[in-house]
Amino acid sequence: MFQTGSISSLSSGSPSRFILALLVALLFAACASPTSEEVNEEFDEFLSTRTACSTVDDCVMIYPGCPLGCATAVNKAFKSEAEDKAEELKSDYESGGMTCQYGCVAADLACTAGRCATVPAQF
Repeated sequence: MFQTGSISSLSSGSPSRFILALLVALLFAACASPTSEEVNEEFDEFLSTRTACSTVDDCVMIYPGCPLGCATAVNKAFKSEAEDKAEELKSDYESGGMTCQYGCVAADLACTAGRCATVPAQF
């Protein structure tokens, strides 16, 4: 917690000391890798405008992998873009040494309420 005057006391001794402290704080913040929750929220937001469908034929399955899910349905016009975004987010997540792994179940495509979706596979 900051006390009143803490910034001025840093800067009153030496401007370079304040700048150094600021740079260290910014560097630390930039190096922190995002959490699985953060990358999932960003991916969900990204997908929210890329899943519209009229029929299941408008949809395609992508396989983003952990932590973004086993299979995700998107409008086929956005397949490549969604795969690229998933790779970008996974790379950011793993940049800080984070990894994850989970088992996946088979899924089928559906167009539900105007949105591409995955549903449990019917055998």
